[in-house]
Amino acid sequence: MFEEFYKKIKQENISDQNLLMLSDLDFGELRISIKDWQSLSSKLRQEIVIRVSEMAEESVDLDFTSILRLALDDPESEIKESAIAGLWESEERKLIPKLCDMLRKDSELSVRVAAAINLGHFALMSVTGKLLDKDGERIYTPLIDALSDENESIELRRRALESISVFQTDDVTNWILWAYREVSDQLKQSSVFSMGKSCNPIWIPTIVEELNSEDPAMRYEAAIAAGEQMAESTVPILIEMLADTDIEVRSAVIQSLGIIGGSSAKKALQALLESEDDFTREIVQESLKVADLDQPGMDMRP
Repeated sequence: MFEEFYKKIKQENISDQNLLMLSDLDFGELRISIKDWQSLSSKLRQEIVIRVSEMAEESVDLDFTSILRLALDDPESEIKESAIAGLWESEERKLIPKLCDMLRKDSELSVRVAAAINLGHFALMSVTGKLLDKDGERIYTPLIDALSDENESIELRRRALESISVFQTDDVTNWILWAYREVSDQLKQSSVFSMGKSCNPIWIPTIVEELNSEDPAMRYEAAIAAGEQMAESTVPILIEMLADTDIEVRSAVIQSLGIIGGSSAKKALQALLESEDDFTREIVQESLKVADLDQPGMDMRP
């Protein structure tokens, strides 16, 4: 399969039609070694990874897991990062050991951060019973190691915290509290985000407090967390926050009101349909669809 694809792209014909040849292949069917892959220019490899990721996002019927999995071994850090991002929605268990290994050992911090973020997807699968117990343990260990290492960068530690926060352990609870008490704004933001992902109601009072923060970044994270927690007690505050001066905060508030639902939330959202700009109206319409379903249905964070 790759031989035919290789001939076509050598003629600089990287059309969507040619890229479709790489979809829905088992890793063995791809029949390409990392050496074959590296024979392509780095620019071409990056373009392939980005293009197939975009195509997969546009159509759920396409699956480029195999070529993206191969690209995880690319020597270029930017290509590895793009491949990890492209695998964000993959449920392929075989990716877990590779991502854990990249988190532990990759020479580039940006790649390790990307791996930590992607493992959050598998962590959620684990706690919702979609993976084996041993998979959860395999995910948890490198994340907690990265989080607890004082020599690691703040960026890696915060992303590890966000990903591990779905595991309701005493250690995770303590690390969320630690991050919240730190002077780093980034750690505090990740802490509040993690309070939401944890679905532990002990954090709701703190989330409510941060909804009133002077820092728009904290209000944004708190609004997301309120939705993740399905915290009905936050609805009155969220409704007031529909007048927030920060557009990103307002967007997060609208999405959370849709997720939490209820008559008050729906009424407040419906009132926005007639008075707001096109961008806001589109978010409101999507949120009302979720509210009507009466169940979570939106990705709360980019």
